[in-house]
Amino acid sequence: MTRLVVLLADAAKAMGTGEPIPPQPAGVIELDTVGDAIRDAADLIGQRAVALQESESRYRAIVETAVDAMVVIDGDGVVHAFNPAAERLFGYASEAVIGRNVRMLMPEPYASEHDGYLSNYRRTGVRKIIGIGREITGRRQDGSTFPAELAVAEWRAGGRRYYTGIMRDVSERRRAEDALRTSKAEADRANLAKSKFLAAASHDLRQPVQALVLFQATLVERLAGHAAQPLVESMGQALGSLHMLLDSLLDVSRLDAGLIVAHPEDVPLTEVFERLAAEYLPQAGAKRLRLRVACTRTMVRSDPVLLERILRNLVENALRYTDRGGVLLGCRRRGDRLRVEVWDTGVGVEPDKQAEIFEEFVQVGNVERDRTKGLGLGLAVVRRLARLLGHEVTVRSVPGKGSVFAIEMPVVTPAADAGPAKAEQARTRDGLILVIDDEVLVRLGLQAMLEGWGYRVLAAGSVEEAVRHVESGAWPHAILADYRLRGGETGLDAIRAIHDRLNAAVPATVITGDTAPERLIEVREGGFSLLHKPVAAHELRATVGEMLRAAE
Repeated sequence: MTRLVVLLADAAKAMGTGEPIPPQPAGVIELDTVGDAIRDAADLIGQRAVALQESESRYRAIVETAVDAMVVIDGDGVVHAFNPAAERLFGYASEAVIGRNVRMLMPEPYASEHDGYLSNYRRTGVRKIIGIGREITGRRQDGSTFPAELAVAEWRAGGRRYYTGIMRDVSERRRAEDALRTSKAEADRANLAKSKFLAAASHDLRQPVQALVLFQATLVERLAGHAAQPLVESMGQALGSLHMLLDSLLDVSRLDAGLIVAHPEDVPLTEVFERLAAEYLPQAGAKRLRLRVACTRTMVRSDPVLLERILRNLVENALRYTDRGGVLLGCRRRGDRLRVEVWDTGVGVEPDKQAEIFEEFVQVGNVERDRTKGLGLGLAVVRRLARLLGHEVTVRSVPGKGSVFAIEMPVVTPAADAGPAKAEQARTRDGLILVIDDEVLVRLGLQAMLEGWGYRVLAAGSVEEAVRHVESGAWPHAILADYRLRGGETGLDAIRAIHDRLNAAVPATVITGDTAPERLIEVREGGFSLLHKPVAAHELRATVGEMLRAAE
């Protein structure tokens, strides 16, 4: 019997597993027949071939049914595979692409640059797409182009380098993004148009309303006890509603435009609470409601003016929607934070409406739009102001039982050596007020009101007329000037001219119905106070008092 010293079995196993042929012992394995060795090797090779065929079938099924386009190229950019999704995406049959350079799937200038990119990558190893991905532009057979996301993987076989690119058409996403950008641009334009409209319309509306407010306030004082007094007071209520509407619209517009800037400082809440109590106790009494204000000596970090506006809106809202019981303004300290809370026993708010009430013109229980219940802008202003200050505003409410609105802010610990605040002294002597306004009715209304309060008044309709008053020897203690005068002049021009003639700064306030951002910024940068028309009598009186105290 022929002895065959051949390691066919081990060789066959090695072929089937990919492992090297193991070393053999010194002795030799004797095979009875060559046929046994061949059969063993054939079985193993057949099993390996079946496994490879199944793996290839799975791979082909994945590639053929993939939703995304798949393209395989070699190191020279020649296409080796082009799946059905790629055929649908580019409009080419695979036979028309395989064997050609992948440049045919790219528009210029990308087609001309592609071979250079491959060459640079082979030389430097610097990746710009491989393993990273990016958005590209593809070119279809009909010459049209489309945006696509591309991911590239690198692999090797038989000593050669290959790249598999997976692509997805993002045209729909791009159109959606473009539509979103267009919509946002349109919304921005609409918002800008709204602001411009409010700026223009509010000025035109405020001029006649301002005159009406001034004359009505003067008539109330002069017709005290007269039979026409109730009629004049009713007219004042109507003007008050109009004033409130214009002010609320202006507040929302200025906040949205970013024209209100917070100036945080240490604020003693005792003073704020005392002012609110003095202002709203009469209003609560008129409705037979109890208003309790629990004062606190705590100091917080906030903008005093804006914080007081927030609390004023919350207290007004509570009184407006409470018919029985009362309102409580108090505080709760939690560590280094303080919650100022406004409690009421009013109508309450349904849970699904508690977020909605902070939107513009939203009111609960006022379907008839009763103006005595406000305009639905107070809480919208509260939310914007709180966001500007970085304070958190919350609401808890039980329908039919009442609500609790709260604002939270940081507590400030006063320095141990802080001395007592200097008491504010009221001005007792008469003041000479220079009023500058080109509208005759507004000028006469201001003059009548100021004289009714015991002040002496100089009235001027232009910069030149105002300067003549000063040149004749008059020295005003305070100036009230309309912003927009005739002939392109402004109240700021008039104030500066007065200061130049006197060689001294006189406290001044600009009164305007103009809400344009550049106007507001100009007045603020000039260092002057600002009032928006229509100015209520109590606002004007308080402003004049502050200017006279500053002049002392």
